Amino acid sequence: GWPEGTTRLSRPLYTAAGRKNTPSFWAPRSEQGEPVTRIHMFRKNIVFDLDGITFFSRLIDGEYMDYERIIVRNHRILVTVDRDVLLSALERAALITEERVPGAVRSSVRLDIVGGMLKVSAVSGLGSSYDEMPIRHEGDDLTIAFNNRYLMDSLRACRAGDVRLSMSTSLSSINIEPVLSEEETAAGESELYFLLPVRTKE
Repeated sequence: GWPEGTTRLSRPLYTAAGRKNTPSFWAPRSEQGEPVTRIHMFRKNIVFDLDGITFFSRLIDGEYMDYERIIVRNHRILVTVDRDVLLSALERAALITEERVPGAVRSSVRLDIVGGMLKVSAVSGLGSSYDEMPIRHEGDDLTIAFNNRYLMDSLRACRAGDVRLSMSTSLSSINIEPVLSEEETAAGESELYFLLPVRTKE
């Protein structure tokens, strides 16, 4: 069936592949009157026409993994921190972790949660970086490390001033969520980014 909120076209479209009678539909026009998205579905591929940009992807057979089963919802340690302050610290650490030397292994960034402070540090052959910032913290202190690029990507995707980091141990997954207003929560808006830590030698 067709996804909820979409409209089946009354006549077939000629797609980028030049095929007729291909399942196609329009995503609804936004309230601001922005151009709609046209989607063409083939047996093994899907094509998105996004206002002059064409995006092509291959469909994968089988069922998508049951990600809800592997996301931990009852973490013992909760940290709330200013998104921009943390992201700025990680960007400075990226100058150290992103070694551009052939054969060099990308370094991780280390987060030390101690009381009401979050300490962000990184060490590599290029040098070291260190930042600390105030946080709201519930639970035990913890030291945990991540691939810095993955952590920055998750934070950049969060659309809020503050983010909540939920975790339990240095080797278990972490949930990253924006702290939403009451209006946003009531409207059913929610985001969750799931990230695995990396092992450190210490």
